[in-house]
Amino acid sequence: MRELALSSISEGQPMVALEAAAAGLPIVSTDVGSCREIIEGFEVDPVKGRGGIVVEPCNPKAIAEALATIFLDDTLRQQMGEVLRRRVGSYYHKNRITRLYEELYDELIAATCSSHRQSKHHAGADHQNEQRDNCDERLPRVVRQGPPPSLFADRRRRLSFSSASTRSRNSR
Repeated sequence: MRELALSSISEGQPMVALEAAAAGLPIVSTDVGSCREIIEGFEVDPVKGRGGIVVEPCNPKAIAEALATIFLDDTLRQQMGEVLRRRVGSYYHKNRITRLYEELYDELIAATCSSHRQSKHHAGADHQNEQRDNCDERLPRVVRQGPPPSLFADRRRRLSFSSASTRSRNSR
């Protein structure tokens, strides 16, 4: 495979585009979801350049022309593939995504604790001597502690149990 063609009319952030980019393949994609940002970058992107060509949705001629442009130019194809490989490596990596989620949870916890303290203050509660507001109790357990290790095992068990029940009912 020399390039990826993504002709979707609707996308969020297509995993196939990130996988192709990580493999160094240039992308021809319709302008849906976050495809343009993946391919062309964004304002604070540390990696400059285009990693493919973005076309309007529902335009097969534009897709064909963009594919031909990349396919027929080895140098362009290699440059675009390298841009995408570096972009995905610097922006869409596990450590950065983990940090973004941690920051989001920190903001949510701070906002929840702040509103909890304000409601206590407005209710006339004296928290001068209070060492620490225990707002953790108001947060979902997954936010406080992370998901339990057995979360997925419990779901699999329930699914297999319901499948077994269905099979036994159908065999009667």
